[in-house]
Parts: sequence; structure tokens; C-alpha cells
Amino acid sequence: MSINCTSPRLFILIISILLTSFQQKTQAQQGYIIPTGTSQGKFTKAYKLVLEASDEHYRSTGTSMDKVLFPDYGEYSIYWIGSGEHQGGFVFPDEIPQEFQYVRSSTYQNYNWQNNPHFSIDFQKQPNKVAIFKSAYRADSITISWQSLQFIKLFESYLPEDICYTIDEEELAQTGLDENTELLIMPAFTVKGENYTYYIDSIVGLGYDFKSKLDAFLSGGGMIYTEGNAASFLEKTGYLESGTID
Repeated sequence: MSINCTSPRLFILIISILLTSFQQKTQAQQGYIIPTGTSQGKFTKAYKLVLEASDEHYRSTGTSMDKVLFPDYGEYSIYWIGSGEHQGGFVFPDEIPQEFQYVRSSTYQNYNWQNNPHFSIDFQKQPNKVAIFKSAYRADSITISWQSLQFIKLFESYLPEDICYTIDEEELAQTGLDENTELLIMPAFTVKGENYTYYIDSIVGLGYDFKSKLDAFLSGGGMIYTEGNAASFLEKTGYLESGTID
């Protein structure tokens, strides 16, 4: 198509229209609404996405980010929607990473955050917040703290990287827990025949001084979670009275 502009005024008018149209297109900001209700088929993945993105608190000049909600070099946040049509969902003002492509979402254009109350999600990502006890000793080719493998898979699947780490007997007794750790998970141990504490007795009997390191951890506000027969570990290390665990 060709345009024959014999009038300078007509030419200027056409250019103005084209520039206005271009400006409207470039200023239209797009992001995503991520639901968390029954329509969200990837519920835990959605929360993992939000947690990972919420560790970013200041934005750059990335072209995919919503520059209306968050201008260049200003603050950056994921919003939780407090009421209205999308109540409980999240406003994600950027492109959704490829690894989260199956998280259900819908696009928005020029999101109006003033229509409903919103809450900023502020997640301070720190490594090694959770320690999972994984014994160095094995039975039937797997660690005697067999359930540790399930906890590791759970955390790796649904939480950001580096949130958890594993620790064995020697590391726990010699080095202790990382200073960032707030939770120690003692998973269930393998049962030998009808003896539910056989392998727990075995590692406690090795002479490791677990208690001094655990005392320091607990006195600093740390918590210990036990699953199944792992509660016997606390009994045998002196945190529960003898005979407490049946």
C-alpha cells in the first residue's frame, strides 16, 4: 500500500496517528493472573513460582516486566489479591518462566490494582533453612533413614532451590547444623524384622555426641520434627524420658 501525501498537514496528521497507535501498543503492559482456587491444576507449582519470584524486590529495565505497576529501577513485587473476581490469586507482572508453563494463568492488560485490596508478597530467600537427616549407613542398598529420600524429593519438587540440605551422623556430631537452619527433619528409619529401633540404636551406639550440637541448635530457636519411629532418636539422645516412646 502506498500513500500519496500532497499536503504537509495531512502527512503530519498521518504520522501523528501512527505514532499514537505505536505508543499505545508499547505502553500497554501485560502480566498474568494466577488463580489458587479449584481451577488451579498445579497448586503447589503456582506457590513455588510465587515464592521464587518474590525474592526479587527491585526491578531492572527488563522489557517483559510491567512498567506501569513497577517503573524502571523501582520496587518490584508479586501481589496477592484480597477480594473481587480474582480473590486469592496472584498478580504476576512479568513473563512466566518456561519451567512453570503448565501453571494455570490468564493474561491482563494494564492491571488496575486500585479496584481491590492487594498485599505484597515479600519472601526472603535464604539457603539451608531446613536440614534433612540422611544416614550415611545403608540397609538393602538404601540409607537406613529411608524416608529422607521422600522429603528430599518433596522439597526439591515444590520449594525453591537450596532451601534444604541433607546431614548425616558425622556431620551432625562434628560440624552441627548450618547457622541458617530453623528446622531439622528426622525421617522414619528402616525396621529390622519387628524391631523398630534397631538402626536407631545402632547409630546412637556409635558414640557420636549428637546432643551438644542439638542443644546449641534448639537454644537458638531451632525446631526438630520427627516422623514415625524417628521419635525414638530423641528418646535415646536424652530429649524424652526413657519409655516415652512405645
